[in-house]
Amino acid sequence: MPIVADREDDDILICAGDTIRRSIDRGESWTTVVEARSFGLAQAPDAAIYAGGVPFLRSVDHGATFEPYGDLSCEAWQVAADPHQAGRVSAACPDDGFYTTDDGTTWRRIDLDAPAGHAYSALVFDPMAPGHLAATLNQEGELGLAAQVMISTDAGESWLVVTPELECAFAPAILYLSDAAGHLVVGTQSADHYCPSIAGQLLESTDNGATWYDVTANLWPPQVHVGGLFEGPDGDLFVSTWDGGVCRRDPR
Repeated sequence: MPIVADREDDDILICAGDTIRRSIDRGESWTTVVEARSFGLAQAPDAAIYAGGVPFLRSVDHGATFEPYGDLSCEAWQVAADPHQAGRVSAACPDDGFYTTDDGTTWRRIDLDAPAGHAYSALVFDPMAPGHLAATLNQEGELGLAAQVMISTDAGESWLVVTPELECAFAPAILYLSDAAGHLVVGTQSADHYCPSIAGQLLESTDNGATWYDVTANLWPPQVHVGGLFEGPDGDLFVSTWDGGVCRRDPR
């Protein structure tokens, strides 16, 4: 359940899921603005909001209305807007990733050089390091579904795997924080039909994936399945979960 906080109005929140909903009072009340499911949201530096789904959507009025944006031929699960290159928007679809630089007129494939059987679940830009991206992939592993995190430091030309396979996990959420370059957070869910006794995880790296820390215990309750991550205007980290509500961590 991705959420974005409006860059220009702290009271406005946009939430995606089975519908796209909007709050103008910091989440006290919500209004449905799109009666269609969307699993990805992103806001560009010019405050435009992009929503993945079929069709791909854009709002230029702070989420009050959404209109079709370009002609993407797949359902985008995750959406990312490049904070360093105006008009560059990326979309992670189940089997491929794409980006556009011309208002959605054309979409070009992002080649992660991933092994066969992998599926995208998330894609994100580092706001503090131009050309740096991270993506999560999922594949069938020895214990069922397994997740991996990959990073690029050359605008997607080449990619490096920075985590071992996270067995029995699906990784739907990834976020670069804006306090320092390379500060990366990844949220996972258990693949319930394979191993229902294993909970999701919240993993954190401050060196662009070279080392990782399990910070799941900082959530309440800690036995959760992470659904989305976003950073508030003041640097707070918000973690939305399927079974534990929304958690907030103050900036360190």
